[in-house]
Amino acid sequence: VKVGVGRGARLHVWFLKMEKQKKVVDRLMTKGEPTQAANDRSNMRGFHSMARVKNKQPAPVQITAEQILREAKERQEEDPKPPKQKITDPDELADYRQRKRKEFEDGIRRNRNAIPLWVKYAMWEETQLEFDRARSVWERALEIDSRNVTIWLKYAEMEMRHRNINRARNIWDRAVAILPRVDQFWYKYAYMEEMLGNVAGARQIY
Repeated sequence: VKVGVGRGARLHVWFLKMEKQKKVVDRLMTKGEPTQAANDRSNMRGFHSMARVKNKQPAPVQITAEQILREAKERQEEDPKPPKQKITDPDELADYRQRKRKEFEDGIRRNRNAIPLWVKYAMWEETQLEFDRARSVWERALEIDSRNVTIWLKYAEMEMRHRNINRARNIWDRAVAILPRVDQFWYKYAYMEEMLGNVAGARQIY
């Protein structure tokens, strides 16, 4: 009998412990404290996240450095352009032209061989309808480099634009004499004569 009573007492104590542990677990779950299972799920999520980070395979769409630079340049705001100067009287126009000519002349003094600057200078004089000044600039440029094809072409084209046909012919004659192997001179010279209806002159050039 004593043995049976002792065993029953031990079972009763065991049930009390189980009830106590159950209450502790329920209280932890109510407070939101992670259980071992929750910890395991969290660890698994971390593992999968690390696995994704460690995937170093190339992305389906690759972005090159050139694309990045091009997009950055497109997003850049354009530099504000200086406002156009409005000239209201002849004195202001004279001052403006004097300043521009000084800028060109200063640039040429710094670098006499800068042919693009000579071209820009002469073409600017043309926009001012200062044809004698423009011709002077072209001739000065030819003194620097008489074998520069661009100078001859631009010079002759200026005279053609303003219907100075005899002047244009003179320039083409000089150009083909100095640079007879530049086909472009011959083609443009002949084309000008054709446009003028001077078929005989065009044939003679060919």
